[in-house]
Amino acid sequence: GRERKRKISAMIHHFINGKLSTDECNKLVGLLAFAKNIEPSFYKSMVIKYGSDNIYKLQKQKDK
Repeated sequence: GRERKRKISAMIHHFINGKLSTDECNKLVGLLAFAKNIEPSFYKSMVIKYGSDNIYKLQKQKDK
């Protein structure tokens, strides 16, 4: 649990800084969807920490 949360948080940070590959972005989208389903409070904390605009960009990145 805790390690996965730390990994998701780190991956979001790397995404914002442009350091994630397309494959890693897709994996992060899946991890975020999983986290949102299992623990909505964690997802909300990521939105608060990194901004809803960054989370939205990440989710739209998958469509490209």
